[in-house]
Amino acid sequence: MDADETPVLEGAGEVLLTPEGFDLAALFKEACILDCDEYDEDLRGTKREAEGISGDAGCSDQAPIGDDSRSEQAPACTSGHTPGEEPEKSRAAKKRLRRNERRRKERVHEREEAGRPPVREEVKARFIPSTPILEASIRFVDLPVTSCGHHGRRETKAELEALKEEECTVEALRGAGKLEVEWDGIKPQVVVNRANGQILTILGGRAADPSFMKSADRATEAILKAAEGAEFTEEEREHKRASDSAALNTGIYYGGGATKPGNMANGRHAEMLEVLVSDPDISRIAGFADSLFRFWMPRVYADVEEKLNQLYERDPTLKKNWAGSVYPCAAFNFGPRVACKIHKDSGNAPHTFCAITALGNYNPKLGGHLYLKELGIFIQFPPGSTILIPSALLSHANTPVAPHEIRVSFTQFVPGGLIRFVDNGFMTENGLRKKSKKLWREKMAEKEKRWERSRELISTLDELRTRRPKKN
Repeated sequence: MDADETPVLEGAGEVLLTPEGFDLAALFKEACILDCDEYDEDLRGTKREAEGISGDAGCSDQAPIGDDSRSEQAPACTSGHTPGEEPEKSRAAKKRLRRNERRRKERVHEREEAGRPPVREEVKARFIPSTPILEASIRFVDLPVTSCGHHGRRETKAELEALKEEECTVEALRGAGKLEVEWDGIKPQVVVNRANGQILTILGGRAADPSFMKSADRATEAILKAAEGAEFTEEEREHKRASDSAALNTGIYYGGGATKPGNMANGRHAEMLEVLVSDPDISRIAGFADSLFRFWMPRVYADVEEKLNQLYERDPTLKKNWAGSVYPCAAFNFGPRVACKIHKDSGNAPHTFCAITALGNYNPKLGGHLYLKELGIFIQFPPGSTILIPSALLSHANTPVAPHEIRVSFTQFVPGGLIRFVDNGFMTENGLRKKSKKLWREKMAEKEKRWERSRELISTLDELRTRRPKKN
């Protein structure tokens, strides 16, 4: 992302207030039931080391990328998404193109290493919404997290079965009386708690630079191209989070009985993921999402950044995806028509907001919505735009897009295990108990209040408004 790129656009944003009767406090407490030493998040369908190769990555019915018309009937693609062959270039021309591309990537890397500049105060003044359009009497204290406060609670078997039965098509959601939130993917909107103004969902939009959508289209092409070469197996395409759409995580993770955090292994897909992470357009989108997180949740962002920096200083072998993003993990959903099944990301830190970026070519009024079950809303989610949600707390899904359309997605998130490892003095709870029973007892006692302290870091609209500069 360019240094002057900020998560803002002209015009006042809007605030959606959560519905009456929605109690976030109970949901948050419910998620604190489990003691989560070495919490084992099921990564099936998101991290693979499969040896078998099968499946057809071809997509003769995919729509072309780069068409901003987003028409209801996007033209079908007869030759796939791969552009046609260009005339043979001279050796000098090829050398010049390689040199220019190398320099462009070096500039992107330099900007990332320099970090994000502070958000300008005049930008804050015009970006923070003033009037709500949807409110719920839901409190974060009611959303379910584990007893240690580092994870959302995993759904019970009965809850999972109930979620499976819920149909997440546009027609079904409308028929069930869910509220459809119209959104152009540009103008910022937020969902807040009716009682105290705490922000629950951020419709962040996209960067104001007109070239940003071109970056989004190129990022889509890069993900689709990677999927073609990956030769995903049927098992990789069919999993609990989505059907006929492989998904892979990359970055730094801790859990599943490991003794310390490590870089995620992706077997035969590792090289492909490295190519995607180094892609300048995907890097730009990652940086913009990071800016949204920092802008809307400054105290949560600072808490995550401080703790993860301690971790990186202690273990230099840990490799961030992007120097310009605080998020330690990212997920690619390869589509080509991804529609995530309803779920919670229970392994994520509950007070953090994962950043979801939709990509592709589809009509957002007809499909690709983001459904948030507890809030009773489904949001139009145009390609190239980013939404931030506490994904460990809110059950979420997508409505399907049409067979001739394309939808992929890119998400960044914060695993709760990393925060827990730092809070426990860079060791497991068992290791802490062996080292000092007194310190272990103190840490266990802190669990009861940790989720409350984390919840208090969530921004309110009033808090953000007080940071506005005074008008002369």
